[in-house]
Amino acid sequence: MYRKILIFTMLTFLFICLVTFTSTVRIAKTKPGIIRVPDDYQKIQWAVGNVSAGDTIIVAAGTYYEHISINKPLSLIGENTATTIVDGGGEGNIIEIRSDNVTVQGFTIQNGAQGISIVSASYANINSNLIKNTSYAAIRVDYSNNNTISNNVIKENDFIGIYVFWYSENNTISSNHVSSNEVGIEVGADSSGNVISNNIITNNFWEGILLHGACNYNKICNNSISFNGYGVKFEWGPMPEDQPTGNIVYYNTYIK
Repeated sequence: MYRKILIFTMLTFLFICLVTFTSTVRIAKTKPGIIRVPDDYQKIQWAVGNVSAGDTIIVAAGTYYEHISINKPLSLIGENTATTIVDGGGEGNIIEIRSDNVTVQGFTIQNGAQGISIVSASYANINSNLIKNTSYAAIRVDYSNNNTISNNVIKENDFIGIYVFWYSENNTISSNHVSSNEVGIEVGADSSGNVISNNIITNNFWEGILLHGACNYNKICNNSISFNGYGVKFEWGPMPEDQPTGNIVYYNTYIK
């Protein structure tokens, strides 16, 4: 009788341990990770290549001479916008996003053909960055929908500050400071339903905001637009049907 009680007690104890261990393992698997650069990986791209979807990469202050390609959902967070610098060495896309649900926040991004390129991706969140000294576009959006570009400083780029192009819809561009570029913000090539609001757009050589070709039903509102060659300009494309249609412009402040 004593032996039966002892065996039963031991089996009960083992069962409780097994259940507890299994539950612990399941919780650990579902918890997203935090990776640090350069503590865990010396380069940002190495960290991007090794993290799992949904993880966060925190980048310490410093200058990183890299080109970064992101092909999975993740958050890339700089420690301090002024001191966490990604430098493209004068060429290429400095950060290229080809996945949904990517956040890029808190960097100075400089010296490339394009600062951030979003291609065939949705629900990216690009915020609180300084992007400068690019030869084509500070931020370019192609074939991408429902992205948010907000609270960035975009200045002193050779051509376009923010370029929404090639069938990109329902993107939000808000609360950015866009200055000293050739063109501040341009929307074109059948990109529709985008919202440009609450931006400060100043001292751009040509247009503050340019809508080019068959881009339709975009909304431009509550922007401060000053000291640009043109405030808001609508430009026809090469074919008669390539013209902006149904766009709404209201409650903007203009200073010539």
